[in-house]
Amino acid sequence: TFTFDHKWNTEIFESMLIHSIDLSWFCTTRAHCLNRDLLKLMKRAGCHTIGIGMESADDQVLKNIKKGVRREQVRQAVAMVREAGIDALLFCVLGFPGETRESMQETIEFLKTVKASFITLGIAVPAPGTEFYRHMENSGYLHHKKWDLYDPLKKPVYSYPDLSGEEIHDCAAYGLRQFYLRPSYIWDRIGSIRSPSELVTYGTNFVGFMKRYVFRVPA
Repeated sequence: TFTFDHKWNTEIFESMLIHSIDLSWFCTTRAHCLNRDLLKLMKRAGCHTIGIGMESADDQVLKNIKKGVRREQVRQAVAMVREAGIDALLFCVLGFPGETRESMQETIEFLKTVKASFITLGIAVPAPGTEFYRHMENSGYLHHKKWDLYDPLKKPVYSYPDLSGEEIHDCAAYGLRQFYLRPSYIWDRIGSIRSPSELVTYGTNFVGFMKRYVFRVPA
């Protein structure tokens, strides 16, 4: 949560400007830890992208994981970040306790209404030692304890009574296609290209995306 202490942030960014420290950088934070004045300073100090944790757009799922941030706060934060000329990356996760087919669809539809530059849509991983892991183990939802498969990019190592791990995994891929293959999004990204190297990067990423999430070529 890099922008938790605005006084400290301001000292850093102003010092970077005073000493002409030429950096292009990325940071992560929470939606309620941003404001327009700070974002303007971050942009001047070289910030190109800010990652914001959203996890889910469903109120019950957010309550279950004690997120403490409402989805409208996320929407407002993304709008402020983009207004400042900074890209906004939203971190989203499917599969937390309380997830349903309806809540997953709600998250996907919400993501299509915000102006995020990029999103992730990973699988919730019940890491040993966490409350999430204890809940899944005590409920008998875990399939196994093969730790190398506890990966947010792989199929869930669990299923819920009314929602299978396969469904969660397929919905994540579907959500990414819904977000990234919108004509309006593609046009927005093309308009943001400022150099040949960015064009190459976007082209490479697009090919990789199509292989993984459209043609489902194994990684």
